[in-house]
Amino acid sequence: MTSFTYSGEEDGRQIVPIETECLTIAETIQVLPIRFCNRHHDHLQEVVFSSGISLRCIPDYAFYHCRVLRDIVLPPTVTAIGDFAFGVCKALAEFKFPEGLKTIGRYSFANCGMTHLRMPALLEVITERAFAGCDSLRDAELPDGLKVIGVASFCACAELAELRLPSTVEIIEGNAFAGCSSLETADFPKGLKQIGRLAYFDARSLESVAIPSSVKEIEEGAFSECSSLKEVVLVNGYLRVIEAAAFASCSSLQSIRIPLSVDDIGYDAFANCTSLVSVEFPEVFSEDFTPEFRGGRVFSDCTLLTNIAVPPSIELEESTFGGCTLLEEAFGETSVIQGVRSRFSEYEAHKACYNGSEFSLIVAIKILRECSGPPRHYDYKLFDPFGMTPFHILLSAAKKKPDLLDLLLKEYPSLVLGCTNLQGIFPVEYLLSSWTRESRSFAQTALEKWMVHDMASWGLEEWRSSMSRMVDSVLNDDLDAENRRNALREAHLSMMKYELKEATSLLEMWLWKMEMHSVRNGAKRMALDRPTSRSRCGATFIIPMIVDYLWAEGCWYWGNKRGLSA
Repeated sequence: MTSFTYSGEEDGRQIVPIETECLTIAETIQVLPIRFCNRHHDHLQEVVFSSGISLRCIPDYAFYHCRVLRDIVLPPTVTAIGDFAFGVCKALAEFKFPEGLKTIGRYSFANCGMTHLRMPALLEVITERAFAGCDSLRDAELPDGLKVIGVASFCACAELAELRLPSTVEIIEGNAFAGCSSLETADFPKGLKQIGRLAYFDARSLESVAIPSSVKEIEEGAFSECSSLKEVVLVNGYLRVIEAAAFASCSSLQSIRIPLSVDDIGYDAFANCTSLVSVEFPEVFSEDFTPEFRGGRVFSDCTLLTNIAVPPSIELEESTFGGCTLLEEAFGETSVIQGVRSRFSEYEAHKACYNGSEFSLIVAIKILRECSGPPRHYDYKLFDPFGMTPFHILLSAAKKKPDLLDLLLKEYPSLVLGCTNLQGIFPVEYLLSSWTRESRSFAQTALEKWMVHDMASWGLEEWRSSMSRMVDSVLNDDLDAENRRNALREAHLSMMKYELKEATSLLEMWLWKMEMHSVRNGAKRMALDRPTSRSRCGATFIIPMIVDYLWAEGCWYWGNKRGLSA
């Protein structure tokens, strides 16, 4: 390896041979020259600083474009690294920052080959594009005390998957994590004040975000194109503005709850969120909630949007729901605005579930029960214009409400959970696509009530055990959304098959009982409890033989009636 010791300049010129591979910086050096490498001088692999050197700054461009530089350890006296200082050092896989470092310049490590970062404790600001384009960077440790993550500072770090934001961070500037396609979490600190323009644009692995109450504005395009984003939590606090395209094209987002503090929602804010089913506004008829839908198209091309009702105090443009095909089918293309305003005018239970009010739901059920009367009071206003039951409204909502679910399960028979809406979707399915610990708990409660508990009053114990196992398979955390939905459909088909067996066996038992009662030989009547009757009349053995034929003939009809296919 060709070596050279740099001890200063002669006649104003830096004397470093072009072929130098190992460069030693003499201890007498206090100021480095600008740029050791260029396109004609690109052999430098190792830099060694002599012990005792008192160097305090690595100047702008000092090692810029040293593409084969792989080994350098800065002296502990260095407190500042200048702009572009190590930019495009593609071979630099490891780098240890001096503990006393306070300043990192713009583009200082852009397009480097580092795989891990451990930032120094005194650093308060990561400046513009400091680590942009470091496409091998997998994780970074940021120091407590860091306040600002600058413009595009980690932009296009495609392998960055692990990053904990310190509790001291107050500002995330524009494009800070744009294009970080492997980043799965964004654990925002409680004191965060700003999420800048396009801050997480195209962070396509990001699955959930919870915006702290300290944030006043989510800037333009901040989370646009986050195609895996399933959960967004917005809490009531200082948040006033959701800027244009803030969540545009978040194609996995199923539901969103707009807090009361928001008074301005920008153009295309949730446009093209093609999985968005539910948008919740606080208290549909609250006069305190009057956000401005600035520029229209706020929910344009949200093709699955059905669970939405807009307070009458909000002014809407015709383009607000442009391309929302299910809304247009339900209300007519020219009357969508009126439709979402009067969505729950005749559906008090649905409205109570939408607003999340247990008291309102109790009152609604009482009123509707009195209007409908026994014996099938659960039929009252069960399906709204979208064919949605109160369970659909509740289980598709962004905020989970266990008290309301318990109340509905007490009021409505479990078979209502087997009702599909106009799109053939079961209420529980809304929980399966956006799988979190909370949604899992809700799904388990609903599925066990629907498919397992009520089996105790009919059928065989082995049927109940089988259904319990199938429910467990739906709740398997290792399944993706599609396989989980398939498991639900399989469980429902099995349940229908058991229902057919039950109905057929009851008919068989009824006929057998009639025959036993008509005997003329004076034989003593037998006990006619269900398990005994099953066995004695042969239903336990005969029914499994004939039910497959009945199932093949009948399941197509029943399946389509319930929104299924065999």
